[in-house]
Amino acid sequence: MRALLSTLWLALACSSVHTTLSKSDAKKAASKTLLEKTQFSDKPVQDRGLVVTDLRAEDVVLEHRSYCSAKARERHFPGDVLGYVTPWNSHGYDVAKVFGGKFTQISPVWLQLKRRGREMFEVTGLHDVDQGWMRAVRKQAKGLRIVPRLLFEDWTHEDFRNVMDSEDEIEELSKTMVQVAKSQHFDGFVVEVWSQLLSQKHVGLIHMLTHVAEALHQARLLAILVIPPAVTPGTDQLGMFTHKEFEQLAPVLDGFSLMTYDYPTAQQPGPNAPLSWVRACVQVLDPMSKWRSKILLGLNFYGMDYAASRDAREPVIGASLFCVVFWKTFLLGVEFWAAAFVPALSQHRSTVPLLRSFCEPLVVVMSVALYALPQHPLWFDYHVPSCSFLHVSCTWLSLSFLDLWVYTFYQIWRNFSHFFEYFFCSSLFLFPFQTYKYVYIRSVNLLPTH
Repeated sequence: MRALLSTLWLALACSSVHTTLSKSDAKKAASKTLLEKTQFSDKPVQDRGLVVTDLRAEDVVLEHRSYCSAKARERHFPGDVLGYVTPWNSHGYDVAKVFGGKFTQISPVWLQLKRRGREMFEVTGLHDVDQGWMRAVRKQAKGLRIVPRLLFEDWTHEDFRNVMDSEDEIEELSKTMVQVAKSQHFDGFVVEVWSQLLSQKHVGLIHMLTHVAEALHQARLLAILVIPPAVTPGTDQLGMFTHKEFEQLAPVLDGFSLMTYDYPTAQQPGPNAPLSWVRACVQVLDPMSKWRSKILLGLNFYGMDYAASRDAREPVIGASLFCVVFWKTFLLGVEFWAAAFVPALSQHRSTVPLLRSFCEPLVVVMSVALYALPQHPLWFDYHVPSCSFLHVSCTWLSLSFLDLWVYTFYQIWRNFSHFFEYFFCSSLFLFPFQTYKYVYIRSVNLLPTH
């Protein structure tokens, strides 16, 4: 074992460091490996060479926490931009404060609306409301509207039927929403209810939403509705919310948060938002472009990982995205080599959006919604948003301790100069018996339109 470790450390000492910084930082790269840049940049991402189709994984690692402070509050998109702050991405609170000027509405995912009995409604989740954060966001972005998402939670079919069939119930529901908004200093609500009712009694739901919107407007509050995709993913079938419902509600609501950020399923791995599907959803809702400014097109600032061994998927955000791009070089040859020796390898496929995904104007909409504000500030250096829908396709391989040792000597023989980067950064010697997961970027492709 001592001889083995001596060989490894000798390789570390003698190997050259493979620099992977962007061209503008070539001088700094001479003495550094993959280190994060946390300082401000004086250039936006376009000028740093990050809005490209052949983006290097190393540049993402090095730049993902760097943004142009001079443009942090500048707006580049003329339409409405709604950003969600979700519990599973608490960093979104900081993003909203720093980049609040780029948004017209921010929607914290805080609240639930529950029916407690006849003409009795309660808004729960108020303990999560952060008044200090709201003041800070408004201070940094004048005119920004805070519209928390309000989810109709634990409603039975009987609850919906009783409320929609009673004007008194609808009036009491509207009063409850207005009172909460006024007491908590909200500017309105993003209402999520359509998917809860499935395909039942949409006529009654339209009637209820119309009355709720009127009550909110009388109190000078916004009413935005979350709607499912107009085209069912993977099919040509219409969804639960189509042109018919849109035409009835468009005159009375302030906006529609269209859920076009989550296309694939575990059985259909692929990009989160294929352009052809997104365009079809918008055109089905508003073929004559009468109300396009009210369609808040859902854009994904996250990726998805799929396990080949089971029907499962997990989002690729934050640290997991860092892991995806960091180990690009490490497994550059493993797909063809290690599989022959380790047949039990667990293979994954991941897709993540690039900055280039949001660079070309998407002419079918005038407003957008960002589901879960990004965990990496460089997203906001570029124009928010619009899409050509590029994606990065990755393959994950689970390697055991034995696999890594075999692969170590293979790589020493094959590419001696990269050894330091592979093993020193992986903390292999600190946790030698842990099973590691690494990924590499396999290709960057422009998605087909079919």
